[in-house]
Amino acid sequence: MSLLPLFNKNRTGQYDAVVLDDQGVSVARLDNSGAQPQLISADYQATAEETPAALASLLKRQHLKSAPVTTLLAIGDYQLLLVEAPNVPQDELKAAVRWQVKDLIDFHIDDAVVDVFDAPPSPSRAQQQLYVVVSRQETVRQLSEQLTGQGLELAVIDIPELALRNLAALLPDADQGVAMLYLSARRGLIAVCRNGVLYLARSIELGYQTLADGHDELLNTLALEVQRTLDYDDRYFQQSPVSQLLLMPTPVELPEFLPAIQGHLGLNTRAFPLRELLAVPDSVDDAILGHCALAIGAALRREKKSL
Repeated sequence: MSLLPLFNKNRTGQYDAVVLDDQGVSVARLDNSGAQPQLISADYQATAEETPAALASLLKRQHLKSAPVTTLLAIGDYQLLLVEAPNVPQDELKAAVRWQVKDLIDFHIDDAVVDVFDAPPSPSRAQQQLYVVVSRQETVRQLSEQLTGQGLELAVIDIPELALRNLAALLPDADQGVAMLYLSARRGLIAVCRNGVLYLARSIELGYQTLADGHDELLNTLALEVQRTLDYDDRYFQQSPVSQLLLMPTPVELPEFLPAIQGHLGLNTRAFPLRELLAVPDSVDDAILGHCALAIGAALRREKKSL
């Protein structure tokens, strides 16, 4: 099995995404036929231990049976590696990359699903770099079967970093460079994007549930992780410094988080302006936007090829 190519029969401008994590299932339906993307609907269902039942209930509520959908691997279910692009013909690229990364993963390469996408050029490297996504075949198979078992047509399996990139590309000043911070319940992602391109991403073992407790040492840890990411981006890609840090919506309010993290970093820090960039129905509240942020980013995907 491989990560799936993008379904390319959609002629209506409507794109659907269904995303599962250890807390629940989120759904987003977008219409991208106009000047501004329109969020048609977004919904969330907590799963507890009953993922199939929760998924079935949500799909029925949103009338998504038999729809082609994009989904995402969960944070922690894959590795994102940066490697030198092998000097081989395009049709041999994935085979060559598999050989390159076999010693960088903690399971046998025969059990791996591998896909690639271009990394931005770096003045510090003469050779083109590639990002390599590596996941266990069993992980990809289980995710696929959870969705197709509900009658969905699975269009593509993507990764959260590229969902964040899709959201960053909506910003009017996307070419200036922005750091995105996404927090799930227990984990998070820091992504640096410029002009619709993912430059750098790191996962962190902190989520909104932990940060809601407001411990100063956790803010220190998070600020340090963000600063390390930005420092690496400056050294490796040698672009203009990132001008701002944007926090993706979270299902719970973190009223003291933004000023506290800005105080730690000395960087312009604000909430990601999702309602300014998308036409969002009044029926979609902030908690649902927080649960569905990655699903919205996944539904914004437009590539005509895998990853």
